[in-house]
This record gives sequence, C-alpha cells and structure tokens, in this order.
Amino acid sequence: MALEKFKNQHSTLRCGTDSYARNGITGGFALVTHLLLFAFGPALLTGIAGDFDCRGNQFIPFKDFSSFAQSPGEHTNELVLLSPQITAAIKGNELIVSWNSKLPESSGLKLEARAIYPDHATKYYTMALWSVNPARNPRESTPDQKDPDGDVSTDTLILKNPCDCFQIRVTLTGDTNELAELKFLGLCLSDTKITASILPPNRHAWAQVLPVPERSQMVYPNGEELCSPTTVSMLMSYWAQRLQRPSSTTMCLRL
Repeated sequence: MALEKFKNQHSTLRCGTDSYARNGITGGFALVTHLLLFAFGPALLTGIAGDFDCRGNQFIPFKDFSSFAQSPGEHTNELVLLSPQITAAIKGNELIVSWNSKLPESSGLKLEARAIYPDHATKYYTMALWSVNPARNPRESTPDQKDPDGDVSTDTLILKNPCDCFQIRVTLTGDTNELAELKFLGLCLSDTKITASILPPNRHAWAQVLPVPERSQMVYPNGEELCSPTTVSMLMSYWAQRLQRPSSTTMCLRL
C-alpha cells in the first residue's frame, strides 16, 4: 500500500534543460547570473540541439518523474526512482545534484549519481542523505567513495575524465502515512578546466545591498564548515519573504 501511495505522488514527467552561466567561488557558492532556456521535452534524454555559449556549465532541471523507472527498495516502505540516461550538451568533470522535497518527520531521501562512458558506467556515488529528523534517518554526506573513476567531495562528484551522460537514482523512505515526496531535481554539470572569456560587468548590480536576515553558522556543531549553506539560507529567506513564500523560509531554517 505504501508503494502505491509513492507511485501516486510521482506520476508525471516533463523533461527540461536550462543552461546557466555559473561562476564558481572557492569555498562558497554560485549565484546564477544568466539563463538560457533552450529545450523542453523528451529530447533531453537522447541529445540536445542548439547553439549556445554555456561557458562550461549546464543546469538540467526535472520537475516531474514519470520517465523515471519505479521499483520497491530493499526495505519496507521504500521507493526507488531511476532516471533514464541523461545526455548533457557539454562534457563535465564535476556534478552537483540538488533537490526540493516534502519530507515528513519519519521520512528520508537518498540521492545517487553515476557517469556513463562509451565503454563503461561508474558505480553509483552517494550524493546526499537527507531527512528532517537525523535521529530517525541520516542527514549527511558520505565520505571515502574514491575509486579509479572519481570521488565525492561533500556534495560534488569529481570525475577523473569528463562525461556527458549520467543517471540518477533516488531512494525515498517513510512510514505508511508519512511518505517522502520528491518535488524537483537539478543537475549542475561543470567543466572546471575550461577558460571562459571575461564578460563585461553588470553595472546595475553594483552597490546593491540585500537586507537579508542575519544568521550565524557557529550556533551549529562544526559550524566553521557551514559558511556556504548559512549564506544560502539567508538569501533564500530574503527571497521567500520578498515573494511571500513562507514555506521556503521554514525550509531555510533547517539548512
């Protein structure tokens, strides 16, 4: 019965691909500054047409999941969603997977990714374990995954050789009446070896200060390592208030 409820929650998929010009900041986070919407539809799974300057980065969003194969997990009340092979427009050596989800108290989520080369596929690397209650389900990254193909550094899959084909596996858990629900998946693929040309500055953004809510990373255990999520939560809370989306503010408090 729990599996049927899971299936009812994940019944549709329309694939889309967005290309972002994303500037990496060492030890911090990336702010999206440019968006090119160039394709929607199942063509994402077999290839992408179009001429665009991706500057070594591509963002691929999924808003629903009917094209993902569904199967029971190894444990009771688990559902595994397996994506089709996803072909990107670039070859990248770093992959970050992000998500939005509705997670009741007893539920949890596991995200895995693998690269698919012409001659072999890598293992599934664990990208994230997430829950709202770490006492019941883990909320952490997974260390010591290095092998000849690559490694995971906190939330980033770093490949030895660049790749343009990937597959995502999501495991959702929860009690019978408290089921995890996946709302969104985002894949950010980067070629860190590319040297992009310098863009002219956006002078409209100069001297702009956002009145974000103040938060301290040091109130959490090992807070010295939480600069990026703390900063992101401050920005997200600002925009949640600006766009009148209080649910986003609640989510930010849990980062």
